[in-house]
Amino acid sequence: AASGNNRAEIESIIIDLLKREDRDALPLIYANYKAVLFGNILRIVRRQEVAEDVFQETLLKIWKNRKDYAPQKGRLFTWKVSISRNNAIDKTRTREYKQLVNIQSAGDSVALEQSGPSYEMGIDQIGMADWVNILDE
Repeated sequence: AASGNNRAEIESIIIDLLKREDRDALPLIYANYKAVLFGNILRIVRRQEVAEDVFQETLLKIWKNRKDYAPQKGRLFTWKVSISRNNAIDKTRTREYKQLVNIQSAGDSVALEQSGPSYEMGIDQIGMADWVNILDE
């Protein structure tokens, strides 16, 4: 684990790189903050694949909004955590996310209701093939 001085030094280096619009800031952010940012996102969205997407969006947002960071308002760490949290919350409000949750919840309910040996139904067996075939690519 990095000491407090080492963390402050890394944060200072990242701030300097962001001010200079140096893309070397991104690998440093990834290496030093991935666990915290990703964990924060995952706690909110509760789905690994969604958290991975939100994490990537968070890195892009940090980069795009680098000029908005004001050291006098707070630590860089807090600013990045706030961005990750807001991105995750925004994601849970999207129609796409709500549909994913509903589909997965319905699938879990069906799986729990099945009795006897488990089996998987093909899309032809439940009438979905016709619907899938009319969908746009």
